[in-house]
Amino acid sequence: MSKDAEQIKKLLEIVEYMLQNGADPEIQDNDGQSPYSLAKNTILKKLFDGYLSYNQDFQALLDEEEMTDLTIKNMKCHKLIVEVRTGKKAEELQEFFTKKTTEELKLFLDWAYGKRVDFTDVTLFKELGIDEPHKRHLRLDLPKLFDDESTKDFTLLVHQEKIKVHKLILYARSELFKGMFQATMETEQVQDYTNKSVKTLQALVKYLYTDMLDESIEDPQILEELKDANDYYQLNPKSMMTYWIEKRETYN
Repeated sequence: MSKDAEQIKKLLEIVEYMLQNGADPEIQDNDGQSPYSLAKNTILKKLFDGYLSYNQDFQALLDEEEMTDLTIKNMKCHKLIVEVRTGKKAEELQEFFTKKTTEELKLFLDWAYGKRVDFTDVTLFKELGIDEPHKRHLRLDLPKLFDDESTKDFTLLVHQEKIKVHKLILYARSELFKGMFQATMETEQVQDYTNKSVKTLQALVKYLYTDMLDESIEDPQILEELKDANDYYQLNPKSMMTYWIEKRETYN
């Protein structure tokens, strides 16, 4: 690897660390400039795009009623998301918000789905037991669902293996699954027809939850299969998967 490539790799790893710890690539200075707007390096731009696309995938759920299974006051939402974001049961949240305004509920839901929120007054969040809501990022909470086997409601059949997953995660992250669930919500399993390896599909599913690609995945064949699966399942074209694969292929 050339010296320039080593420097770029080191820069990317620093930025990755900052993003994973809550840095906002769109925060603006007094001149209206942001790290995102100033990014010149193509792969750095892909890193920022990928980071932002994760929240965008879930924010989009707020604008549609598909897959909603919970009503708080007069607003529909997704039980899975509000419970994992707060650590509270849906019934507790319904009771809590009976005494709150619609504006307070909207503020909470915007935060729960990863939208940018004004934290000038955090009283509402403190009452929910969330002392530092600005540090509780969507990408830190949703990955917890990856290990929650009790609430997984869908099976992806890969060769002879069964990979359990949440429909909502697939719906939010994959246009292919979104279309399938819109056509028939009762579907509980589907055969993977990409003919990719079990390891590839396991890596893809974990990525959908975490937005991360395991460091151990460096095999060129698996990376190529992930590219194909990324296209087949119609993931966000600016997703982090594109970034992770390019980084592995270029800087490892």
